[in-house]
Amino acid sequence: MTATRPPRFVYVYLHGLFSGPHSHKALALGEYFRQQPWRGQAAGTHLHIPSLNHADATPMNVTEALHALHGFYMGQNTKLPTPASHQTGHSGAERVTNVKLRIVGSSYGGYLAARFAQVHGGCVDSLILLCPAFKLHVRLRQMIRDKDWELLEQNQYRMPTRTRPVGAAASASGWYSAVLPRSFIEDFEQQPVFPVPACTTYIIHGSRDDVILPRWVMQYADEHKKRFGLLDGDNAGHSRQRFQLEMVDDVHDLTAASTLDKIRSVISDVWAG
Repeated sequence: MTATRPPRFVYVYLHGLFSGPHSHKALALGEYFRQQPWRGQAAGTHLHIPSLNHADATPMNVTEALHALHGFYMGQNTKLPTPASHQTGHSGAERVTNVKLRIVGSSYGGYLAARFAQVHGGCVDSLILLCPAFKLHVRLRQMIRDKDWELLEQNQYRMPTRTRPVGAAASASGWYSAVLPRSFIEDFEQQPVFPVPACTTYIIHGSRDDVILPRWVMQYADEHKKRFGLLDGDNAGHSRQRFQLEMVDDVHDLTAASTLDKIRSVISDVWAG
């Protein structure tokens, strides 16, 4: 009988809407992962930071992003040949690496992480969500003023972004603009408001977040705990998974120095301690 191979953990950061792999938080966490001594290792590890944008800087909708993330997972979970036989010189049968993703998701990336873990539960070990964008479609509809709806219908409504569209001239301010496609909101409205995955989930949310309201995330926490019968930080209940929500004194971006320290501390406690 073949023994179960222990999982190989792959670490992923999913950025927010109209953000990108070179955002302040993405770069700070990438550097932290490189420097952090991980359990059983003398050195750090790599944090994968895929882009959730198309080449023109428009954001992937949920369906597109989930497809891209699953493709990334399949690329990590490759079939590898067993070591060559000393007698024949030929490799043995192929083996499949047992990959599990550990995902840090920020804002829109936090929603995507929870939704991906809900749909592809076997691919994910655990999540750390930073101001996850539950009810993002509600907030976008509130933000887009009546006179702008016609532009949205024509796929001409633009929002600021730090991501430079392919072919665009460099901006001295570092800001660009990209279209928010109508299909983005329409696709989001077809998704569950609160995707609840069956894996360990740790949420850090800003108490002064005026984009994704704290009460929305508290509603998500209630839904999560009702589903699995969990208390904050508990292993009790109907599953072996844990859930915790922590509020910090910050806004939606979660880039205050004290907040970044908190995020690093949680990563260390949950994954690298």
